[in-house]
Amino acid sequence: MDISFSPTLFLAIPLLLVMGFLAMAPHRDRKLKAELKAGNSEQLHLKVYRETATFLWAAGFLSVVCWVLAGYTLSDLGFRTTHAGWRGWVAWGGLGAIIAYSAYSLVAMKFTRSARDGFRKQVKNGGDIDLVRPATVREHRWFQFLSFSAGLHEEIIFRGFIIGVAALFMPVWLAAIIATMLFIIAHMYQGLAGMLRILPISAILATLFVIGGSLWPVIILHILVDSASGAMIAVSDRYDDSDLAAAEGSA
Repeated sequence: MDISFSPTLFLAIPLLLVMGFLAMAPHRDRKLKAELKAGNSEQLHLKVYRETATFLWAAGFLSVVCWVLAGYTLSDLGFRTTHAGWRGWVAWGGLGAIIAYSAYSLVAMKFTRSARDGFRKQVKNGGDIDLVRPATVREHRWFQFLSFSAGLHEEIIFRGFIIGVAALFMPVWLAAIIATMLFIIAHMYQGLAGMLRILPISAILATLFVIGGSLWPVIILHILVDSASGAMIAVSDRYDDSDLAAAEGSA
């Protein structure tokens, strides 16, 4: 019997890796949260940052390698310039608008207590981020590295690779919806509130990728959004005591 091997089968390897990670994530998250309550929070945070970054770099690199081995190009994966005309303008314009809003929010937090109070309320009601919330200087440094790792490799995996593979069998808009749902499931450690909180930015990233046709705007946007979140946490924590004293003084 003649058994032939199709290079397309290489595409299954990263998919199985990602699906395995998603299947094991609930058990891993419960274990880590139990350790967080019982042990040294800084050491646990550093462990989470390192392990998550390691997985992302491995999965992202494997996705690129298997995509090429399957016979597709890096341009097919999304490493290309954006489409010409209005589609490119939408991709880069969306990136610019969100960067401007993030910069405004960060500056506002630096100079106004109301902005910091609003951010603290969003964090409190926006899901469980204790596993990844940085507190010390060392944690913030690692968080910034994780922000870069997530921005680069989550876009390669979820926007470039998964949308690319799914689009071989279905309309690209449906592939984008599936990739967005998987991306949100990957953040289930934040609970339902946290998953709902990241739904808008997840949809924006997928939309900008599909419209623009390039990974570059969404990679930059993802990195900057995650990095800005860490910076906002740092600003909020720095003014915790003074804001509390001001609130008590005005009461």
